Amino acid sequence: MSPDMTKDQLKLATLLVIAGAFMFFGLGFVHLFDWDEINFAECTREMLMTGDFLEVKINFEPFWEKPPFFMWTQASMMSIFGINEFSARLPNAIIGIFTLFTLYNVGKAHISREFGLLWALGFCISLLPYLYFKSGILDPMFNYFIFLGIIYHIKYYEKKLIINIILSGVFIGLAVLTKGPVALLIFGLTFLIVHLLQRFKYWPDFKALSLFTAALLLVGGTWFFFLLLTGKTQIISDFITYQIRLFTTEDAGHGGPFFYHWIVLLLGCFPISIFAIRHLFTWHSIHKELLSLWMLVSFWVVLLLFSIVQTKIVHYSSFCYFPLTYFAALSIRDFVYKKIGWSIWEKALFIFIAFLFAAITCIIVLVPIDTNYLLSFGIPLDLFSQEMLVHRLKWSPWLLLGALALFLSPFILFFSSKINRFNRFGISAIFIFLWMALGICYIIPNVENLSQKVCIDFYQEKSREGGLIQTIGFKSYAKYFYGNTDHPLKTDSLANPNYYPGKEIYLVGRIENKAEDQANFPNFKIIKSSGGFVFWQKISSNPSSVVPN
Repeated sequence: MSPDMTKDQLKLATLLVIAGAFMFFGLGFVHLFDWDEINFAECTREMLMTGDFLEVKINFEPFWEKPPFFMWTQASMMSIFGINEFSARLPNAIIGIFTLFTLYNVGKAHISREFGLLWALGFCISLLPYLYFKSGILDPMFNYFIFLGIIYHIKYYEKKLIINIILSGVFIGLAVLTKGPVALLIFGLTFLIVHLLQRFKYWPDFKALSLFTAALLLVGGTWFFFLLLTGKTQIISDFITYQIRLFTTEDAGHGGPFFYHWIVLLLGCFPISIFAIRHLFTWHSIHKELLSLWMLVSFWVVLLLFSIVQTKIVHYSSFCYFPLTYFAALSIRDFVYKKIGWSIWEKALFIFIAFLFAAITCIIVLVPIDTNYLLSFGIPLDLFSQEMLVHRLKWSPWLLLGALALFLSPFILFFSSKINRFNRFGISAIFIFLWMALGICYIIPNVENLSQKVCIDFYQEKSREGGLIQTIGFKSYAKYFYGNTDHPLKTDSLANPNYYPGKEIYLVGRIENKAEDQANFPNFKIIKSSGGFVFWQKISSNPSSVVPN
């Protein structure tokens, strides 16, 4: 190993340490976002309140959409650090660190130490892959378990150690226990296609398949087994029905075109998506290697599977981050160490997206985007959007520094010929990470201010006063988590004048539904309207002592 190479490794490792440390920064700075973050955190809060860690609940009623493993990890954090945003997001930050170390070790074992560092760094310089480790959704953990299942399967082929095939089954089982049978679908399709392409050269024997299946069923089936033992078969039935419906029908508000996830990955995983493309659409000799073949097949399985599925949600294709960063690291390694250049289309696409994001960042800081400004240009806005944008948000000028850094990154990477290639990539990576970090610090809080903060502040305020809150006309889990509910709430119960004696009752609706809500709930009065939402309070009466079960 040359001295220069050792210095390169040290520089990459330093970048990884900084990026890894930043995963823990600001986990509790903003409220959890509706729906998914608050959904899982509320399920966890209710687990802790009821002491029932087997049956997942929301609003203290059965919630059959997800198995409980991720909520168990959140519960362990909340038991230590309290029921708050930090605890809800901490499991993913920890998974993020595990992911970086795993990528480094797998990359080092299969190719080289430099490649392992580049692979891990790919997660740290791409917006969605990095941002997900600072979130409170279950997908980072789910994806990590599938990835480990694949890696240990490959290890079994390479070394024929039984423990590896057992561990593969354990991790796929944990993925099932985290999100459901979609883990088995992703792994199973990838497994079959890989072996088909290899003409079943590495097909495991009966003993290995039996041990894999046993480990998978033992771990992945644990929750279902205990539900059966306790007679809660309806939850299993509802869970299976929900999984089928998710794949065959469009969930409300979550539709999209076939190429939805292609666009999400291209833009949301910039710049690694650009670096990876050359390996995704053409066959290379490296694809004959097991790791490359599994990464290539798993990428296309996930992308095509969730392009076909009717429900389109950003994180459905998030497993693709693993193969994307893998192939991006191959391209970066070729650029830095093998002196292979970038094609014209790669440069053009990188520059276009970098300039696009830099321009958007500048626009939100410099242009007075509010209702009056947008309407003056003839941009149509519905009533809710007009109310939401009535006040201009304040944006930090530090975002302009991030935009400048992003703007300069392609010039440094592609056109600074006097700087050696490793330093060109390193400086460009730092500039992209700076833009990302500033965006996370200053844009996400304003996204919350725009979308939900007025509601969450209201829920917290009225909860501290002992009030009960329900939403009307829109779906939200925030009313439970930030309203600190301790029993099931139903809109009909809150509206009934004979229910909840001595309690202040509040409803939250949307501005466009105000007239309809007023007609449906005549015993409520408007106390304020803000951010596109209308806040109602129950008119005092002399109710009888009736409390719903």
